[in-house]
Amino acid sequence: MRGAFAFILLLLFWQVGQCFSFSGEWDCTLQLLPTLSLYSSSLTLQWRFIPGWFVESTSTFASSGFRYQDFYVSGFLGDLSCEGKIYFHAEEVRYRRAWAKLSWPLSAGTVEFSANHWSSSMEYTSDHKKTYGPWPCVNVVSWEEAWCHVGRTLYVYGPVVGYEKQSYLRLYIGRTDPYRFEVYISASYLPNFEVAFGKNFWETWAEENRVICVYGEIKDWRYTADGGYSVPQISLSSTANISMRGCCGFPTKTTCPPNLIRWFEAKNHVGETVYVQGPIVSYASEGGVSNRLLRIGGGGTVPNRLEIYYAPGFPDDFRSRFSAGKFVCVYGTISLVGGVARIVVDDLTTFPIYEGSCCGAELLPGQFLNWRVELQFDPWTFTVDFGDCSTGTVFRRATLSWEGLPFLCCGLFLDGSLTFTKCFAWEGLSFVLRDLFLPCCGITAKISGTLALDSLSLSFEPDWRGISGCFTIYGGLSWLENAIRGIEVYGWSISCYAGNVKLRIVTALDPDEVEDRTDITFYSGEWEYLGLTYSGESSFGDLIFTAEFWFGEKGIIFGVQRFKFNLEIPLMPTITLILKGQWNFTKSSPLDWLDSGWEITF
Repeated sequence: MRGAFAFILLLLFWQVGQCFSFSGEWDCTLQLLPTLSLYSSSLTLQWRFIPGWFVESTSTFASSGFRYQDFYVSGFLGDLSCEGKIYFHAEEVRYRRAWAKLSWPLSAGTVEFSANHWSSSMEYTSDHKKTYGPWPCVNVVSWEEAWCHVGRTLYVYGPVVGYEKQSYLRLYIGRTDPYRFEVYISASYLPNFEVAFGKNFWETWAEENRVICVYGEIKDWRYTADGGYSVPQISLSSTANISMRGCCGFPTKTTCPPNLIRWFEAKNHVGETVYVQGPIVSYASEGGVSNRLLRIGGGGTVPNRLEIYYAPGFPDDFRSRFSAGKFVCVYGTISLVGGVARIVVDDLTTFPIYEGSCCGAELLPGQFLNWRVELQFDPWTFTVDFGDCSTGTVFRRATLSWEGLPFLCCGLFLDGSLTFTKCFAWEGLSFVLRDLFLPCCGITAKISGTLALDSLSLSFEPDWRGISGCFTIYGGLSWLENAIRGIEVYGWSISCYAGNVKLRIVTALDPDEVEDRTDITFYSGEWEYLGLTYSGESSFGDLIFTAEFWFGEKGIIFGVQRFKFNLEIPLMPTITLILKGQWNFTKSSPLDWLDSGWEITF
């Protein structure tokens, strides 16, 4: 069905193209090894049907069939410039995102209105984050409410009041008794957190009752000591999911039954009809009847457990739906049998048991609409963003930027920007100091940098007689309440340009953090990248060759762990042949893929 739809769509475009001027481009990549298959193919068509206006269609195919369909339109209405684009996922038959932009000149500058809409956070890329800031449509709960949201992925905030440090780390949030909320960091990830927040940071946080915000799935963690109890817990593996600058998001509207208790409290409510939530631990026999008891919260040695009693015994279909490990909500009257809390079930078909928390939550639908107004009066540009997460339009952020301002003396010019947000007030600063003459050999240089709430980078780019380069440091900021405590260095890069050749080296002390700040992807164990690019003119265009090396813990000769190359050969002015491949030497069969393809314009 989708293949027929794609054929009809392309046929329609062809017929329209017979009446109006059109051009286009066809890109195709075939995987040659290890198996022959279609990797990807895209067809872009442009029609110019009215002077000053054109429509563009991009259809993308993969081995599974028709995958993406995008439409773009651009044109003028007098002095008004109009453009927009909409993206669809053809394979999953859904809308992805869209944007539209209107701009027109003023007497001394330009004004621009734009709107961007994303159907979900999955469509919000790293490029969008750089332009519009972090994804804003997030739900937030306090630590006291976390137990009502087991199984949900949310932001949770609260003060650190204690900790447990073994090889792992547990931070106690809000309280230290069984009614606390926990943050768990395993031994394998703890060194990364110490790099980001300081040696033994948990001691300072607990002493100062530092308020933190964490993001992740809230899980139920059971303890069998002290009679048995559970605490809500988020397990962290990335420093990006913890912040000391508050939770920027929307409070979650939680609705819980008034008579809701936790499983280990059941013995305190004998004779009462209540809702109880907790994890299923096991099924047990009693009086010679198998599977007569369903145990919630603990096994036979946990005195605070809750037992669900069904005289005939729980049938197989029930136990498959409510298996051990599932978190459930049950409703019934508490009795006490042998010192253990029990709910007796008369009719299993009407017994109220539900998977998940007893509490409902009005979560955000996941869509985001950003409105932007931009005023430009050389050398100044003022940008304001308003956002709507299906809760109403609110102010989000504002940026003041400038370009080419004279700086101090000696012909220096300064570019820069300042960004402010509703949540954090000041969010970021960037600058570029251009045309800096060094006192030797006719060398000029450019110095640039960015300072944001979670990142820091500094670059030095010298230029001398056809040879230029760039040295960049990537880092982050360590915060103490709302003040900067220190700076962490995550890595650095060196780039050199000489004629047709470019050399780039990236060293990552923290590969995850460097990935967020560059376009380089590191696999497990990799810590350094070297890329060499040659671009030379030929009879029909530019011949481009790129060789990339990743060095790591499991590298072979000279520590090379992965190798990748890309070769583009122009065969004709309108045809370019592409050959590329990748080898990962940590595998028994190193070849990941060897591809060949082409780009044809018409």
